[in-house]
Amino acid sequence: MTDYLSVTRLASRVCTSGDLHSESNEKPVDPIEGIKIQQLVQKRMETQDPNYSAEQSVQLEVSICGDLQMLRGRIDGFVNLSPNIRRIEEYKTTRSAPDSRGGADWGQVFIYGAIKPSFESIQSTELELVYIHPDTLQETRFSSVYTPAQLDLGFALILLLYEVREERHRERISYRDQLTENLDFPFAEFRPAQRNMAARNYKALVSGEHLLLEAPTGSGKSIGALYPAVKALKEDEKIFFLTARNSGAEAAIKASILLQAKNSALTSVELTARRKACFCERAGEEKTFCPFSRGYYDRSMSATNELLSLGSAVKSEIEKVAEKHSVCPFELSLDTATWADIVVGDLNYVFDPYVALKRFQDRERFILLIDEAHQLADRVKEMLSASLALETNTLLALTSPEVGASIVNIEMKIVDLANRYLFEAGEIEIERDLALEGALRSSLELFDEEKILDNGGPALAEFYFMIWRWLKSFEFEETNKSILLMKAGADGIELHHIFIDVADYISNIVSEFKASIRFSGTVSPLPVYQRLHGLEGNAMAIAESPFKASQIRVVLINDVPTYYVRREETLADLVFIVATCLEARSGRYLIAFPSYEYLQMF
Repeated sequence: MTDYLSVTRLASRVCTSGDLHSESNEKPVDPIEGIKIQQLVQKRMETQDPNYSAEQSVQLEVSICGDLQMLRGRIDGFVNLSPNIRRIEEYKTTRSAPDSRGGADWGQVFIYGAIKPSFESIQSTELELVYIHPDTLQETRFSSVYTPAQLDLGFALILLLYEVREERHRERISYRDQLTENLDFPFAEFRPAQRNMAARNYKALVSGEHLLLEAPTGSGKSIGALYPAVKALKEDEKIFFLTARNSGAEAAIKASILLQAKNSALTSVELTARRKACFCERAGEEKTFCPFSRGYYDRSMSATNELLSLGSAVKSEIEKVAEKHSVCPFELSLDTATWADIVVGDLNYVFDPYVALKRFQDRERFILLIDEAHQLADRVKEMLSASLALETNTLLALTSPEVGASIVNIEMKIVDLANRYLFEAGEIEIERDLALEGALRSSLELFDEEKILDNGGPALAEFYFMIWRWLKSFEFEETNKSILLMKAGADGIELHHIFIDVADYISNIVSEFKASIRFSGTVSPLPVYQRLHGLEGNAMAIAESPFKASQIRVVLINDVPTYYVRREETLADLVFIVATCLEARSGRYLIAFPSYEYLQMF
């Protein structure tokens, strides 16, 4: 079986350098949008130059760590300028072109120049990197000319640097797999029924199942899922352990640390939301002046190596290493995740279309573990849904008359929509309005033309991404069910695009992984949650309870009323009852209150 290595992967691993170039202050370029722009440029070039050809496939067999791999890619544009000179073009669609060439983009076009077969008569190759703004089609071009000898020498250096890093990674993976063969359960013994649960999970993972498991609280679900997942790891595979709550992430991190105590070559990394991880965002500083992003790629590799050497890269360790090497802690955690065996993070890193990690596209090599799976459907609904609410007066004071007029036009379209439905208060269901969407798109175009995001404040940026997300949300409608609501908000009319059935979206993502386990203590009845996740027909199981009937006692106390109006009056009696139980038998107790306020009183 042939192993393949993409030109993009090779360039990103070796050639990335300089600053972090984030498009967070610009509307992101959708992959489909980028393809359309690229095709538009290619058609124009074909019309202008009969010697031009687009989408040329290239491949070259290379030796990496003693193994033959097929390096392959597609050249965006190719021209024979003369019998002795040729030109290779690489197109990148972006709203934020860099000021100079370099990094992974230039590395990509350089590699194409090196592996594109040529005749002996070719004396030089012109490489051209073209950045295209999707809204204006403005082009920023960088070019250089190389001889065949220069290309061969540069390509050999790129392969050497890639091989050195890859060799180190493979040595660790090989040692990890040796230790994993004899990896014992990290506790002296399994909890009751935990062994059977772990065995069922292992069977699911090695056979490629997408298992839904119900396991009671206290049964040891986290380690019962992660232990067999580590045992099932092969070669360059990876585990994604996703959680819906911080407590779930903490349990996953603790479980991974326990396993690392038994397998020193095992590595894990904890992903934290950018706003909580980034030093500058927490301090409220402008991102463009962040010292941890300047020259990031020149220092990130040494920081990544140090984190991997720790075994478990938890948030506190990531921050220490990031500060030591003066790199962004959030980006450092992502780069470390590229090499780590276990990645612990929130559900949105895989399921949210706006923040999902694009660097992990080869999901067929990954194992997916989802804790608190009963929350999955609701969380994904939130991720796909969008809202539209305007604070017109605030926005008008911050922008130009032309952009202000477009904002007023949006408000008028919403008012027209309300009048059409005779809306006065409460909420009603409405139909999709194309006139409103046209006004929203016009406003986005004006924002781009006047570079509002570069010069405006956070209120305008929030408005921009709100309407962009509103328009984007309709792309998920085709196979997922949603409704549109009009509501009377505190500051005026609000529109909400709410998804009510995201089964198709969830199933498409889960099915991309090699195998998965969705587990929770509350996924009954199992067939209902299979339907909510769009995975009907897939495996499901119920783990035995680790508790015996003799461990359960039900005591009814009917002379201590806990009605809202009498809570303060009977609080002392309630405290006495709980204290008496604790004195009679020590242990862990779960006390449930009907409200947070009542809990605080207690």
